[in-house]
Order: sequence, then structure tokens, then C-alpha cells
Amino acid sequence: MTELEKKIEYLTDLADIEQVLNKYIYMLTTMDFEHIFYECFSQTREDVSIQASDSGVYIGKEHIKERFFAKFMGFLKEIPGAFTMHLACNPVIEISPDRTLAHSVALSPGCATDPQSREALWIWGTFTDDYIRENGQWRILHHA
Repeated sequence: MTELEKKIEYLTDLADIEQVLNKYIYMLTTMDFEHIFYECFSQTREDVSIQASDSGVYIGKEHIKERFFAKFMGFLKEIPGAFTMHLACNPVIEISPDRTLAHSVALSPGCATDPQSREALWIWGTFTDDYIRENGQWRILHHA
């Protein structure tokens, strides 16, 4: 493989990984909780996980789908005017030499509705993600 081909692969991987992160954020903002796991997360690994702030770590397909997205996040759909909006700014992405794993860190400013007080609030944190290549596509393996 030529240096140009290697560089093209690397740049393609960077774009694909950033696209998965952007898709996750878009689906979170539009509250597409029914499809977000299938579109963005590993479908083959039992250790797939998600953690949002101090909500705990959800490990495994069913735990993430049923407890995190359906219950923990799903209640937002029941509160009039509720929303959550995160951004991923300035992602730093590292890809393993064999192109099977990657890691990213991105700043995440945003805003949301406090479910108890129903008041808007600012959110500031980071997204720290591990990715895995499955069937030729990058997927989130661990999201925190």
C-alpha cells in the first residue's frame, strides 16, 4: 500500500468516526431513542457501554437499550417542553495502527431541561469514546 493510500484510509476513518459521533448527537437531540443504539453502537460486543454524567455505567445491549435510552432518557418525551442538546466540539481522534479500534475526546457544551424543576440548564462536559470497526463500519464501543 502506498503512502497516499494509507493517508486516504486514515482520513476516511477520521471522517467516518466523526460521523458516528455526529449521528449519535443528532439522534440524542431529536430524541430518537428507539433507533440510536442500532445506528451508533457496537452490535457484536457484550461489553458495549454508556455512561452519562453521574447516572452510572450501563453495560450490554439490553441494559443500554431498555434502561438507559428507554427509561432514563425516554422520560424526556413525556415532559412538555423537555429537551437535551449536546454538541461535540474539537474532537481529538486516535486510531489504532491496525484500524480496528479508535478513541476520541470532544468538548461537549449544551443545554437541557431539568426534569424536576422543568427549568433550562447549561451542560458542560466531555465525550470520551472508544470505537470498534464492525463489518467495515465504525461503531461506538464505550461512551462516557
